[in-house]
Amino acid sequence: MNMHDFEFGDIIENGWASNDNPTKRGVFIRYIHRSGKLNPGKHAVIRFDSGGLGEFRIDMEAKLTKIGTVFDERDAEIARLKAAMFGTYATIYLDGRNEHGSFVQAAYPRGFEPDIGDLDQQAESIIQEAEKLGFSIGNLVWAEFAFVAAQRGEYGAVELAEYFEFKGINFEMSKAVNASFSFEPADDCSR
Repeated sequence: MNMHDFEFGDIIENGWASNDNPTKRGVFIRYIHRSGKLNPGKHAVIRFDSGGLGEFRIDMEAKLTKIGTVFDERDAEIARLKAAMFGTYATIYLDGRNEHGSFVQAAYPRGFEPDIGDLDQQAESIIQEAEKLGFSIGNLVWAEFAFVAAQRGEYGAVELAEYFEFKGINFEMSKAVNASFSFEPADDCSR
């Protein structure tokens, strides 16, 4: 399992810590992104048995490994759905394709304000992924994104601005945002 794919409730082992180190194993809580000069980048937040939290930078030197989960299968699915609601997501309307390209639009609910330019550049990828899952033009999908920090050059100038990269579509949440709801009052509602 890739260190970028940990999910809430995963039991994580720190490969750099000895077996008697209290930070050897913990439960993954979430990812955070730090900017600035001191330790910028993606970090995994892990809770230890002591109740303390630790942040581990996700880079080439990290040795974090999933060794289990605190949930059974049903609990793990509920945790994934809850995590999706607090993640970096946007409900996306699959607008269509024509001779000018592919088009999607941000809809609600969403966990961040997507940049229209970022969506335009990733529209075809979003539509293709949605079609693989059985969704079609005119549907809504729950798209998950990853924050990509600004890339700085040798002298500190920004060479590539920060952006949100399309990561995938959450099938269960997409089914939920496409569900039709009809309300039929019960016969005894007049009381």
